[in-house]
Amino acid sequence: MSSVPATILCSAWDREKERTHSLLRATYRTQVSIEGTPLSKLTVEAFVARIPEIGTSPRHAFVLFELGGTLDTAAVADNARAPLCMALAIDASSSMAGERFALAVQAARDVIDALGPDDRFAVIVFDRLARTVCTPSAADDEAKSEARRALDRLRTGVGTNLSGAWRECDDALSRWMIPNAARRIVLLTDGLPSHGEVEPEALRRMVSEGLRRGVETNVVGVGDGVDERLCALVASAGGGRFHYLRDGAQVRSVIAYEVEGSRALVAKDVSLSVAFGANVLRAEVLHKLPCRPDGRNMDISIGPVTSESLRGVLVQIEVEDPTVSQTVAEALARGNFVHPSPQRATAAGFALGARALLEASASDARAALSPGVVVNLAQGLGDYPSRAKVAQSVLLLRTSSEIRSAWDACERQDPVAVKRRLSRARTLRQQMISAKLLDDETAQALPDLDVLEKMMLGPSGEAQSSLRRAWTAHDHNTSISRVVAAPVTGAMFAVPLIADVNPDDRGKPTQ
Repeated sequence: MSSVPATILCSAWDREKERTHSLLRATYRTQVSIEGTPLSKLTVEAFVARIPEIGTSPRHAFVLFELGGTLDTAAVADNARAPLCMALAIDASSSMAGERFALAVQAARDVIDALGPDDRFAVIVFDRLARTVCTPSAADDEAKSEARRALDRLRTGVGTNLSGAWRECDDALSRWMIPNAARRIVLLTDGLPSHGEVEPEALRRMVSEGLRRGVETNVVGVGDGVDERLCALVASAGGGRFHYLRDGAQVRSVIAYEVEGSRALVAKDVSLSVAFGANVLRAEVLHKLPCRPDGRNMDISIGPVTSESLRGVLVQIEVEDPTVSQTVAEALARGNFVHPSPQRATAAGFALGARALLEASASDARAALSPGVVVNLAQGLGDYPSRAKVAQSVLLLRTSSEIRSAWDACERQDPVAVKRRLSRARTLRQQMISAKLLDDETAQALPDLDVLEKMMLGPSGEAQSSLRRAWTAHDHNTSISRVVAAPVTGAMFAVPLIADVNPDDRGKPTQ
């Protein structure tokens, strides 16, 4: 049977109310404007395919939603970006003493230096207690100089009150009313709480509640003693990234995401609403994103969307009758547009956020609404471009899952399970190559399984621990579709972190 290309059509989201039909048709092309110039647009595309090469039945298919945005940068100043309200929390516990603390302070100092005068920031330091060392301020030259002096005076203490630090940051962010600003907490820590809330589930609930109020939490794990599992858990609950910071050379990547990445920010608080057809028996969201099911509807929280990288949502579905072409879902993305603003000196006499409030036009369209998509599953496998795109997303997530399980087996000192899991990852990769569904770019972004196996089966030590932390950060960011930096290659895992692997052996199969 020849395959019929899957089609993706624009349509209204809510079929139940004609009034909603009309509203969505009228707002499909809603975009933010400043003085009549279109700036931002939120987009969603869907790709659907069957991938029998990995052992799924004809009743199973995958739908990959890709959310993105466009920003007319010619219409704004060259260095314009969305304003940031950022609270930095620096772990000053005894476990951070020495090089780790110096690294955290360096990262905080560099982040503050990268902020512009339209941004706001606060700095909190915490040991057994959390205290504000830089009160909420505009990021002008005077405030930055005072922050540098405060950072130079910091010393480590005893205890780690991670929850107290997060609450201090949240309180600082809640004091600002700046339309359009992204609110972000950055925790620089080794993730070893000993005071306040110490249970992971309590920390997760606390940070999740902040995300519901629009506060994103990012975690920078500092140094060799990082509790990578807790750091990833907190970052996941906060809708943010987990950075693993091993040395000063990696600070630049933190700044690139936390500050410079805001230049490409199109919309924040974005969610994807999906309504599944009556012929869909089951559906599972494979990316680790917060979901809220309601009957046949699923609301998936995405977070920020930029113009530089797409956010993917992979869904596996099971249909009742695989022999007919059918509509399996309709989807729509919603969020809040972000207006880039040129970086300029703070006007004298304005209180925090007052200028932004006065300059915000009451007629600005803040609500972001994408065109809707209808997802049609054709007979057969689907068209090749959709199959390749879907297959590569499946490969990335399943590879991550197998490596995650291999690390768990390594921790249990179970070499047989390590080899079994990594062998499954290799087999999956070979299946995609044989089916010509894996392109060179995706292949280059995949971890080097041979190097990983050699490290997992080798002696435990700092090289192995560092590799696991780096992998955990990459795995977290992949699972929430937030790999916004350069692709993570096998070389990234092999060269900077593994000094005891012979370079001539890299890429060779492990015996």
